[in-house]
Amino acid sequence: MPSTAVVADTTSYLPRALLDEHDIKEVSPLPSGARGSRSERADITDLHAFYERLRISDQTVTTSQPSVGDFISVYEPLLAEGKEIVSIHLSSGISGTFESAMQARERLTADGKGGERIAVCDSKTGAGGMGLMVLAAAKRCRERRRLRRRPWSARKRPARSSRSGSRSTRSTTCGAAGGSARRAPGSARRSRSSPS
Repeated sequence: MPSTAVVADTTSYLPRALLDEHDIKEVSPLPSGARGSRSERADITDLHAFYERLRISDQTVTTSQPSVGDFISVYEPLLAEGKEIVSIHLSSGISGTFESAMQARERLTADGKGGERIAVCDSKTGAGGMGLMVLAAAKRCRERRRLRRRPWSARKRPARSSRSGSRSTRSTTCGAAGGSARRAPGSARRSRSSPS
């Protein structure tokens, strides 16, 4: 069964050391104004310099959501390694980041590059709340990897089949983190009807 990678956008504001420790990948929005555009992560590493640029700039600094291409560039190498992806993002109520991630998923699915292995989660929050969800997802993925490495006799219950377990891993990880995953169009579950 493939391992699961966790992807987030930088609005979780998790420290770099914590991201590296849990192997969390990031997609970054791009601030504009204040004399040039750079990644948000680069801007917040030196807050003194960032606020100084804000002070002297005659432009309003805004952020632009990551593009579909930004998401694809993060997703594609992970999918090529055979991984599943749980991608957790800033609330769709205040940003289009979640929609960009969904479009990237749909494009990778249409291109036959494994987009169906991506669960995109709307955190419905941001900053610290989203950061805690990302860490919860990373912890759950790590625990599942550890369970799969244990000898069969040491496991508490049999593992599910790779097909159903794969889908379940992503959706339950998203739910355990507190977010909601959206399915791709046309992939809604069919209701079961009793035989006539």
